[in-house]
Amino acid sequence: MSMVMVHVWMLSYLALFCFCKKGDGIIKYFNEILLNKDIHMHQMRVAKLAFELAKKLNLKESTCQNIYTAATIHDIGKMYIEPKILKKTSKLTEEEYQTIKKHVWYSANFAKTKGYSLEVIAFILHHHENVDGSGYPLGLKGDQISIGGKV
Repeated sequence: MSMVMVHVWMLSYLALFCFCKKGDGIIKYFNEILLNKDIHMHQMRVAKLAFELAKKLNLKESTCQNIYTAATIHDIGKMYIEPKILKKTSKLTEEEYQTIKKHVWYSANFAKTKGYSLEVIAFILHHHENVDGSGYPLGLKGDQISIGGKV
């Protein structure tokens, strides 16, 4: 990883830290991220790609910004999932899979407690939904899924 990427990574988490309330688990999250920068890097790649796609779809600027914001924290709920489950390389048990799926609710709740807009919260909540209804956590179909969830 280049020094520029390291600085971007550190600055983005410093900014996140500034917006978080004391005692909300953010220190635990920082520790997890320092141990596993993959989650953070994934969120930053998703945010960049999602924003670019939203622009190409000619969505309103505010929607594009909300998609970017949601993407930067869409997996933050993984801080509440045991690292041994997140890092497991073999097939997950049904119980482990159900546990992993909870990260969507945790991420949406994090956004809600931090005062993010309902649109950002919906985008986070819908990021594992599929247009055929086979996704989670709500099993939404087609137009029931927010544009941010689809992106």
